[in-house]
Amino acid sequence: MALRLVDAAGLRDACDLDLLLFFSRHPRVVLSSEQLAAYVGYELPQVARALDRLLGGGFLKRTLNHGTPGRMYVLEVDHVEDWLEPLRRVCAIPDGRNALKELLKQRQAQNGERSQRGLFRVRPS
Repeated sequence: MALRLVDAAGLRDACDLDLLLFFSRHPRVVLSSEQLAAYVGYELPQVARALDRLLGGGFLKRTLNHGTPGRMYVLEVDHVEDWLEPLRRVCAIPDGRNALKELLKQRQAQNGERSQRGLFRVRPS
């Protein structure tokens, strides 16, 4: 089930997961990127990449909010109805959230190994 949820959400790392969970709790919020990074506890570049993925996947909409330094982020519920609630239930329990983060870490390591194998070829001696 965890694998299905990760695939449905298109999650790549723990920051993606935590950002998605943040927006599921705060579906309409005005924040700067720096504030958002502080709330979810990741470095700004990580949050920027995760935001790009969520925006690109159609899960979020972002608009400039005149009169404030932040932007308005709106969770696009139509795109996430089928899997968001099960994902939230799994992550409501620390063991479930940790298991998802471990799964994401393993996938990231596997993807990194594959790309490195393609970049660095070992020649037989």
